[in-house]
Amino acid sequence: MESPHAERQFRSAPRSVQEALWRKARELADDPQAGTFLPMARVPPVARRRWEARVGRVTNLYKLDLPGAWRALYTVGREGPLRVVLVLEVLRHKDYERVLGYS
Repeated sequence: MESPHAERQFRSAPRSVQEALWRKARELADDPQAGTFLPMARVPPVARRRWEARVGRVTNLYKLDLPGAWRALYTVGREGPLRVVLVLEVLRHKDYERVLGYS
C-alpha cells in the first residue's frame, strides 16, 4: 500500500528500483518489520508533519535499501487485526539524506 505521493515517486523511479520494491513488498507481507528501523526521534519535524498530513499519524519508520542507491521509507500500522505497511517515500539516496536531515 502506498500514499499517492509515494506512488508518483515510485512511477518516476527506474525499472530496476520498481522491480526491487515489488520483491521487497512480498517480503514485507510476511515480516512488515524486515526493513531497517529508524528512530522517530531523529526524524526532522518537518518531514514527520509532511507525512502525517498525507497519511495520518506516523509512529514508526523503516528504510529499505533499493538498487542504484534508492531508498524506500515506510511505516507499519494496524487496521483492526491486520498489520498495514504504508510506503511514505521512494527516494534517491541524496534526497533520503536531505529528508532525514543527514546532509
